[in-house]
Amino acid sequence: MVLLFEELNLLKGRMMEETEGEIIKLSIAVARKIINREIAMDPDTVRRSVHHALEFLKDKSFVRILINPGDMKTLEHFLPELTADNKIQKLELAEDNSVEPGGCILEAGFGRINATIEDQLAELETEMEEILHAGGGSIDGALP
Repeated sequence: MVLLFEELNLLKGRMMEETEGEIIKLSIAVARKIINREIAMDPDTVRRSVHHALEFLKDKSFVRILINPGDMKTLEHFLPELTADNKIQKLELAEDNSVEPGGCILEAGFGRINATIEDQLAELETEMEEILHAGGGSIDGALP
């Protein structure tokens, strides 16, 4: 009976190791769907993305914001607010088809901030994998 229990535990461990990577990928896919739905329902998402990304910029003398063409109208409406709230001296908006709706890329002085949705999801996936590996390769060991 003890031997059977040990074999079942080993089998469970192998199954978890084999499926944890797939669970992470599935989690990211679900998150992507939820985010895309939220963006479609709330065009203000791009304003929040830009506002949040601006907090990380040190040099705000000139800021160039690359956004999806579909977000241009929304962001143009909030341009005075973004400039005043963040003490930006000069701000330029530019359309970029490679930027997904709701995301942005900021260029300023010596830095560039990628606040695209895809980049944030890739970072989340990397962090999830690091947590998994820090826990000895098991979700059970990685969680508090």
